[in-house]
Amino acid sequence: MNIQTFNEKAKAHVVQELAYLNNQIVGSDKTAFTALGLFLKMPIMIHTHKYENNASDKKLDIADLMQVFSCYTDIEKQEVNFVFFYRDEKQLKHIMKIIKKQTIFFAYHYMKEIQHVLRKHYTGTFQSMLLKKYKQRGNPHFMIKLACDYKVNYIMDRLFSLSKLSSNWQDIKKHIALDERFNEMVEPQIIKELKEDSIKCTPILNNDRFVESEINGFKYITPNALITGDISQDIVTQNLASAIISVIRTNAKGTIGCNIMVESFESIKTDAAWFDKLKGTIVNTIYNKTNKHDRGWKNLKRTYRHIFKSPDDLYAENKVKIILAVDESGSMEINDFQKLLGIFESQSHKISELILLKYDVDLTLSTHMESLNDISEHPNFKHLGKRYSNGGTSINATLAYIQDMKIKNPKDWIFINMSDNYDDKYQVWKNYPIMRKLTCFFLAPQNCPEVDTKICPGTNIKLP
Repeated sequence: MNIQTFNEKAKAHVVQELAYLNNQIVGSDKTAFTALGLFLKMPIMIHTHKYENNASDKKLDIADLMQVFSCYTDIEKQEVNFVFFYRDEKQLKHIMKIIKKQTIFFAYHYMKEIQHVLRKHYTGTFQSMLLKKYKQRGNPHFMIKLACDYKVNYIMDRLFSLSKLSSNWQDIKKHIALDERFNEMVEPQIIKELKEDSIKCTPILNNDRFVESEINGFKYITPNALITGDISQDIVTQNLASAIISVIRTNAKGTIGCNIMVESFESIKTDAAWFDKLKGTIVNTIYNKTNKHDRGWKNLKRTYRHIFKSPDDLYAENKVKIILAVDESGSMEINDFQKLLGIFESQSHKISELILLKYDVDLTLSTHMESLNDISEHPNFKHLGKRYSNGGTSINATLAYIQDMKIKNPKDWIFINMSDNYDDKYQVWKNYPIMRKLTCFFLAPQNCPEVDTKICPGTNIKLP
């Protein structure tokens, strides 16, 4: 079998079969639009590379397939690339047989790449954060990729185990990077736990794109690093993630698979215009509150030091404190406040305290987080992206809670209220004088009214 024939047959088979499998994975019926919608956002491309490998030409199992296959996403082209490695054309024919038998293996890799996009793994911002966490020498980019795989594979295990393909999943599960220790951790915590001397990885193909690695006793080929770019590529990733989640929500709403896909990542990125507006407003406020600029004086010249002095700029960076009050009434959706999480993550190292308050007619959740380094590493940070009630709306108890906190130095605090604004804010705001001392932001869905800032001073920002 020549390369052109292999590429054509492999792509035709993989795309056709994955259309059915991906629908079943997210809980839709086989003919649902979900898979087609995903393929339109992230199509599959087939590539081949000649490489001397030790995979069997007789077996048709996962272990051999892992030695001749790898997968990565090209964010610029928004494509998922399936890469097959072969010794000769005879092995290509055997690989084609394995592809037909182990189609679920490719469904796993495709859904895994989608999760990498949703969790922002393909952004330079995210990788820079993990590089700072990983202090050891060696191959930091591979270790970042591995930490991300551990997190995504936990999500894949939940997704496949609860799908109609659970019986076929068990064989794949034995061959991937999966560890119960990391199930409840986020990526920065996972990479701290990884010890490079226990992971074997060898570059192949005379380049740094792929490595042959050995984990859990199994050998497989993996990209050496997640492919990242500049800030424009970060925005592309954010927009792509938003488009993907929209496809899943529209075509698989209410299914277990949809819930896992949607809730498994901490934040949803929105279109660049809205993201930049919200991020710019809040980040600028955080900057102004965390960077104190004072003017001192020093002698200009020794000759005239008894007469003239020149300004000396002094900067001191502090941390900000945030109160986030989330309206969980029926008109608010979970993705509304998940979008805000991207802002918190980008500024998490500047937040020393975060108080999360969720409410309907009463206060339903209150949690106080503190951190000297990065607030996103706090175990309660995950509560920002979850819903805990679905009742009416009254902000009175929430404002009373804030008043009772007896906040010292309120100028250091930012108050963010995400609400449809169909509440009793105007009636009760005047009862809590602390609110006039805080820097306030009011976030509301598009079809909801803005807050009258003459009654409740602050800044209005619309959700998309």
